[in-house]
Amino acid sequence: MAYLKQTGLPFSSVYGAIVEEAQMTMPFMERKLRTTKCDRTGCIYCMFGIHLDQRPNRFERLRYTHPKQYQYCVEQLGCGKVLDFLEIPY
Repeated sequence: MAYLKQTGLPFSSVYGAIVEEAQMTMPFMERKLRTTKCDRTGCIYCMFGIHLDQRPNRFERLRYTHPKQYQYCVEQLGCGKVLDFLEIPY
């Protein structure tokens, strides 16, 4: 992230912006970089750890960022049935 911020190279919009975040560590304060949207990406259809996601979860975001892939995943692949069983909103 530091390299992207320093050079201004373009990166995927799913990460949002790169911002500094102050964190208190003993005995001083550090500045760490984070993204304003996704902090990591992987397989777009992966449900591993979905129960740990904060709202909006990855499928709720997918619905708006990639509607065709969302529809394919939920309806064609059957992920909607799994998410229903797990009581995960999507």
